[in-house]
Amino acid sequence: AMENASLYEGLRESYFRTVQALVAAVEAKDPYTRWHSTNVAKYAVAIGRDLGLSPSQLEEIHIAAILHDVGKIGISERIISKPDQLSREEFDIMKDHPAHGMRILEPIGFSQSIINAIYQHHERFDGKGYPQGIGGENISLAARILSLADTIDAMISERPYRGTISTETVLQELDKEAGLQFDPEVGKVARKLIIQGLLKLGATTYAQHTPPEDRK
Repeated sequence: AMENASLYEGLRESYFRTVQALVAAVEAKDPYTRWHSTNVAKYAVAIGRDLGLSPSQLEEIHIAAILHDVGKIGISERIISKPDQLSREEFDIMKDHPAHGMRILEPIGFSQSIINAIYQHHERFDGKGYPQGIGGENISLAARILSLADTIDAMISERPYRGTISTETVLQELDKEAGLQFDPEVGKVARKLIIQGLLKLGATTYAQHTPPEDRK
């Protein structure tokens, strides 16, 4: 039994390294998304830890974050690396990447929690996301955390069609989208961690624009 368990773990680790290589291949298509998965994992784990998740849950969130965009392998490089905003048709194609990711990862044997987080990371708390259009607590907590971490890194990453976004704008966006795009409780934790310096978004001093109760 121990030999079988060791063999399984060895195979699982080999599969995981293979998928990580696929993620690197996806990110190599687009210099603007390089290190994106690593950043998302860092933010997601920090949020999950503050929410009191167990070590095993944090590990699952970390794995899901690293692999969340692997489905972009199934999307045309012309769309992935387009320097301008996507057309409606191109965006509809891009929306298939969570399903592609699920199909790639399911045969590997990752937990259902990891698969769900990847498949649901573009769902919205108000039910207007994709691919299923589910909302609220019907979205797994891991996916709700991953969604917000993914969005934060997207906001602070410079794109050809826009410059960088200020810390104030990120905080305003978290406030504006609480209960709409994001789980409000997850957003509250992310806001606190940003103010505490988890994210280095330029030279802005957080104490200059945050009330004392938010700087605790």
